[in-house]
Amino acid sequence: MLALGFPGQGSQFVGMAKFLIDDFDIAKQTIEEASDTLQINFKKLLLEGPEEELNKTENTQPALVIASTIYYRVIHEIVGLPPLPAFGHSLGEYSALVANEALSFSSALRLTKSRGQFMQEAVPVGKGAMLAVLGVEDKDVEKICAWASEQTGKVIEPANFNSPGQVVVSGDVIACNFLRENFKEDLIGKKAKFIPLKVSAPFHCSLMKPAQDKMQALLEAENIATAKAPIVQNFDAKAHTNPDEIRQNLIYQITGSVRWTESVISMKQMGIRLFLELGPGKVLSGLVKKIDSNELTTFNMQNLDDIKILEQNWKDFLGGSFKG
Repeated sequence: MLALGFPGQGSQFVGMAKFLIDDFDIAKQTIEEASDTLQINFKKLLLEGPEEELNKTENTQPALVIASTIYYRVIHEIVGLPPLPAFGHSLGEYSALVANEALSFSSALRLTKSRGQFMQEAVPVGKGAMLAVLGVEDKDVEKICAWASEQTGKVIEPANFNSPGQVVVSGDVIACNFLRENFKEDLIGKKAKFIPLKVSAPFHCSLMKPAQDKMQALLEAENIATAKAPIVQNFDAKAHTNPDEIRQNLIYQITGSVRWTESVISMKQMGIRLFLELGPGKVLSGLVKKIDSNELTTFNMQNLDDIKILEQNWKDFLGGSFKG
């Protein structure tokens, strides 16, 4: 069985979706629709940048929804995608909701533009940080975060459970620096590697509460429809079609951890064996392979040749049996 995956912040780059925008009218129409909705020249932003403008959180978030929706609409036009189970990494959840018609494209653009603004405003630049923690089990990540928080009196919490041994933590820059500089092996009985991430704010931790409160007001006023197929959401790693459940999870997602490993496992338990990554880059494909490379297969599209492979093997894709 096939499912759709949509990438989140960090997958963007200048030139994303260019091969689709150049070749497909539906892609051009999508970018024009987005530009009209938000009064921003997204064709220029996606294809020419500049990079620093694209990487502003308030621009990155709608830009990635645009790119992923272009991928979805092009593939839908070529093969006639039926409603399929879907999920997205953090921001990518909004693209999944557009694909399964729980949110309109224009609503997703407005919401993610605001989401980006609110998240950036929640913590002053330079006061927050995020670290990738490698080689540490999930329960031990929680343990070392609690230790660093206790030692500093500052917030530091697990933000993304991306794959076994790859977790991101988020919080106050003082607590993040303390953990990186003072961690000792005897805390958890094994070594750990810490990599500071280039981010503009400490996403997915309790410091994002001001952003969550503002998004709650917007989401409670937003029309969310019953999803045409299940969306496995980040906050609880469970499948949802109910509008009220979807809305609550979108609210809680802002301060909550991205439970990606559990989400992939939930998909597997639903019978999913093949993931089609719709959006720029290969981040999700890489994470799925780290979670289960034996039973799960991924496919992402970087050029027109990849589109042809999908078109020629569509029956195998739809049945989840395509192996590449």
